[in-house]
Amino acid sequence: MPRKVDRLCAFTLIELLLVVGIIAILSAIAVPNFLEAQTRSKVSRARADMKSLQVAVETYGTDYSRYPVAELFDGLTDRLVVLTTPVSYITSIPADPFFLRNSSWYAGLDNAYCYAPGNIYFGGNSSFDNSQYRYSIYSLASRGPDGRMLFGYCAAHPLAVNNTALLFTYDPTNGTVSRGEVFRLGSGTLGGD
Repeated sequence: MPRKVDRLCAFTLIELLLVVGIIAILSAIAVPNFLEAQTRSKVSRARADMKSLQVAVETYGTDYSRYPVAELFDGLTDRLVVLTTPVSYITSIPADPFFLRNSSWYAGLDNAYCYAPGNIYFGGNSSFDNSQYRYSIYSLASRGPDGRMLFGYCAAHPLAVNNTALLFTYDPTNGTVSRGEVFRLGSGTLGGD
């Protein structure tokens, strides 16, 4: 015959279900906060990386009296390689923390930040081909939490800033994975930071 003391030490099924329910509720609250903290951390890293790239681009610009040029269909890393060799303005090109490998054109094959100099003729639209800004402005962009480059191109193209980029800026108040890019505009850029 079991002793009465042993029965008093055991948990009932209701008590166990209650504990499991409380743990589930706490997990439901904690996991989204953890994911948002990861996103905020990646945004901070992207901003810091782009600040380092901006210093390198500005130093290059001081030495050569213009910013590095690029072609529209150059790979993202190819656009920035002049900053690492032959003169090392930055030791290595940082990887975008929001890079997601996929097979889509442009957005998923190169993990670098998007560098868009003013010399790029944007999409055949002559309003973006203003020669007075051709070698004096640029932008840097991260894909942002959604992991995509809008239009398969850097929405923060310096000559498109008044029309496009500000509409597609990442805003953390729209949710953890809201659309939009994190970008930094060069010092000579229209409305630059």
